[in-house]
Amino acid sequence: MPSLPENQCLEKTPDRLVAAVAKPKNLQPICRTPESSSEPNPDLEPQSRFEQSDEDYFPERGRAAWSALAGCFCAWMSAFGLMNTVGTFQACLHNHQLSAYSEAEIGWIFGLYLFMAYCCGVQAGPIFDAIGPRILTAIGSVNIIASMFLLGACHRYWHFIIVFGILGGLGTSLLSTVAIGTIGHYFNVRRGFATGIASCAGSLGGVLFPLMLSSLFESAGFAWATRALGLIFVFLTIIANFLIRSRLPIKPISRSNILPDLRIFRDRTFLIMTIALFLVEWGLFTSLSYLTSFALAAGIRRALAYQLLSILNAGSFFGRWAPGLLADKIGRFNTMILMIAQCLVTTLALWLPAALTTNAKIKEGLLLAFSLLFGFASGSNITLGPVCAFAKPRTTGSTLLHATLSSA
Repeated sequence: MPSLPENQCLEKTPDRLVAAVAKPKNLQPICRTPESSSEPNPDLEPQSRFEQSDEDYFPERGRAAWSALAGCFCAWMSAFGLMNTVGTFQACLHNHQLSAYSEAEIGWIFGLYLFMAYCCGVQAGPIFDAIGPRILTAIGSVNIIASMFLLGACHRYWHFIIVFGILGGLGTSLLSTVAIGTIGHYFNVRRGFATGIASCAGSLGGVLFPLMLSSLFESAGFAWATRALGLIFVFLTIIANFLIRSRLPIKPISRSNILPDLRIFRDRTFLIMTIALFLVEWGLFTSLSYLTSFALAAGIRRALAYQLLSILNAGSFFGRWAPGLLADKIGRFNTMILMIAQCLVTTLALWLPAALTTNAKIKEGLLLAFSLLFGFASGSNITLGPVCAFAKPRTTGSTLLHATLSSA
């Protein structure tokens, strides 16, 4: 077919392209000019393609988006994998290094860890929105790796407070905040799906790390077990630092864009959501912290008691992915309500009877069922919490919203 002049238009009909002198109203012209091609270029910037600002456009796919998601997966595996292993550390310290202290006193170490992991996000969120993820990812990586390598040298109560509670909590906070915020830069329509994929990393770590630690505690000792976990964190955080990138330009650092803005609590909807997620987090993390200790106190076999946390996180793996996908179909808040209701039912129907029965086999069966089903339901909290916080499509400032919700 002979080529057409550059400035001549082609008319698109259902069966063929024909040259035309006059343009019918119901046909769309495709013009060839020296500056443009007849086919759209998918690699053009969002501004030129859709006449949108960078803050209003979400790629939803592409090499940059999937690479950033892979980096968030590694960061989340380090941060939330450690968080989901808290119960293993709690039981080990109670039986060995801190055997002279009560469960309540040891609980302060991990309570401080969780406090730092969430509350530091109030400041990390606006800093991320202003300068991007690079510096925060690097600092968080150093903190969480140093925490694991120093943990083996701890012997006194205050050692664990500083090394695990403060240093480990700060590293967890920075890495989790960066991962959540970066996903919000690249995904909106598919945000539930993307967040579900990334948050599965925390469950994967929650399955592998307790099993690895419980085995190494016996064979290699506490110090080398924590160092082995630190080496895994080195590998994961290197990948995270290479792949996590900001899509938006860096802003000039000023007091107005790096300090938390408490005026967001004037929004009644946001205030109610903050209170609701506060209560959800309070209830869910009780199981993660005390399930292993409860099983040991109830007379469950030691090997099974340590495996319960891995079973819970195995259920959580699917509970983080599936509700995220469902949330894009039936709504974010609707899915969150369904999952919280399942948490309530499994606690009352399985964990409470396990505490009351004296039959060892029935107790083990109830705890196994509870770990799997509660893990599936509670996993949605990590996925849907930030998705609900980002209910309004936005990029700038969205990390602050989620960090404020989590810290509450």
